[in-house]
Amino acid sequence: MSDNRFPDGLIPAGLVARAAAVARGGFWFACAVVLWSTLADTAGLQEGLWDKGLHFTAFYALAVMGAVAYPTLQLRWIAAGLLAFGFGIEALQKLPFVARDASWADFFADGAGVVFGLAPIALDRLRRHLL
Repeated sequence: MSDNRFPDGLIPAGLVARAAAVARGGFWFACAVVLWSTLADTAGLQEGLWDKGLHFTAFYALAVMGAVAYPTLQLRWIAAGLLAFGFGIEALQKLPFVARDASWADFFADGAGVVFGLAPIALDRLRRHLL
């Protein structure tokens, strides 16, 4: 088997490389959207939605996208990076010119999203390692 996690010849190496580049671009674009949505005054857009659920969902998606975009990176580094990102967002929300409020509950929702997003991937990697 090659390093791309597919049986040799099943998917051409060039296609895998292009798909990985697209996944990385999508991951970083999603990070930018999450950053914007957590710093901008988006109260009107979020009306009727549960804020902690939005945090959980955003970081769940970022965790899965990060694992797909960087398949050879250890999941603990993806988790650490996303937790640092979430903490940084909450720190930026403390700035006086940001129209949002920082919250430890938001950070914990971010962390829960990361854990629930990466757990199945970690279990699959463990299963592949043991077989």
